[in-house]
Amino acid sequence: ACFSRDMSQTHVLKPLQGLWESKPHKDCLQPVASMTAKELGAYGETIACSYLERNGYRIIDRNWSCRYGELDIIALAPPTVTQPRRRLIIAEVKTRRSMLFGTPMEAITPQKLERMRRASFLWRDAHPAEGKRQTRFDAIAIDFEDSLKPTISHVKGI
Repeated sequence: ACFSRDMSQTHVLKPLQGLWESKPHKDCLQPVASMTAKELGAYGETIACSYLERNGYRIIDRNWSCRYGELDIIALAPPTVTQPRRRLIIAEVKTRRSMLFGTPMEAITPQKLERMRRASFLWRDAHPAEGKRQTRFDAIAIDFEDSLKPTISHVKGI
């Protein structure tokens, strides 16, 4: 399973007939609307990890920080016929409870992508066993605007 570093900010997710039923972790019994931005971000990252794992990805690192910023999720994509060796995925997660300040994807600017690219070089240098893999940058948007159940959008190869 995939959890954020601060377990008091972690939520446990249970699949419910293909939809997500979110249940707050015992130490964080508050609805999405009352979460701080940091708590909401950690919750969104947990949802994104669960989504990726359910789709065959293997999470190998989370919240890795360096001078260029933080990489939210580092994972290995499931093997495919055309790509039998698992590709390294660097995923940026954006979570929103409303669209007043734009969509989650609008928050991923060219400057943010450049910082992610630079940070990925440092991560690969620090993890030589995985660092030689082909790399793809993805974006995962978690939207709570219309309900308590999140809408998940996964854009591959941003």
